[in-house]
Amino acid sequence: MLLSGLLRSTHFTKDLVMTEITNVSNVVFLNVWGHRHHKLLERYIKEKMTAGVDIFCFTEVTHTKVRYKTIPRVYMGLSRGEPPASINGLEQLINLMSKDYYLVYDSPENKKWTCRKTGTEFPSVGFGSAMIYQLELKVIATKRAFICKKIPGVNHRVMQWIVYEKGGIRYLVAHLHGVWIAHNTKGDDHARDRQSHEIRENLRRLADKYSVDKVVFGGDLNLAIDTDALAALTREGGNQVLSRNLVVEGQIESTRTRHYREYGKPNKSQHADYVLTSSGVLVHDFQVENEKLASDHAPLVISFS
Repeated sequence: MLLSGLLRSTHFTKDLVMTEITNVSNVVFLNVWGHRHHKLLERYIKEKMTAGVDIFCFTEVTHTKVRYKTIPRVYMGLSRGEPPASINGLEQLINLMSKDYYLVYDSPENKKWTCRKTGTEFPSVGFGSAMIYQLELKVIATKRAFICKKIPGVNHRVMQWIVYEKGGIRYLVAHLHGVWIAHNTKGDDHARDRQSHEIRENLRRLADKYSVDKVVFGGDLNLAIDTDALAALTREGGNQVLSRNLVVEGQIESTRTRHYREYGKPNKSQHADYVLTSSGVLVHDFQVENEKLASDHAPLVISFS
């Protein structure tokens, strides 16, 4: 196991066997931070596409249904030094798509949104998720599930998922942007307990329905690393599908980059993003790329079979 400091990629190689590796999948999980650093993000995605990544799982992807001659740059927060975001992130992703990939986008809703800094109102903005996958994948099914839809006062979320087959093995890959609670950004809460329950229920249902052999789940779950809601995702018993949390197992110090407003501050959570797997997944490599500065979240990259 190899561990490194906060400013370098933290990674570990696990389960690697001294035999020829075939039918390996490579997946990237990343909260793109509202496309604040869109040029760096574009460069990163192109690099990963060239490297042959199978699936990209992106959250906080903006979208606007309004056509603008000049796309406005807007502010989602008031933190000092925070760069402006883009409200046309989905359109940017579509423009840089390789002919070898297909994109699926889901957003809980598009609604009127107000720039926090200027007060300018925009009539239709969505904050959703994008799953981009190689066309050559043998896809069995792909869709989404709504999480925490019936909890009063909590904006529900969309869990995107794909079932595909490689080498006669069926895989389920899913991702989620966890619920945001203003007064409790990463801690335990009844809504997050419900979120973990619904994640488990949906993964079990999908695994059974499609005769899935192996499951990989990840994303920005908005959970601190010591929360019960996070531990519940891999706790034994009941309807569990997931058994391993690679960030916890690898003792990863941070899933953030230096753009994060609380980066490196004592007693401030440095974790939000995780990759979890079922017991049968063979992890060839797992990296948290803290030096990639396209977001305040680090990309989480897993190679598995």
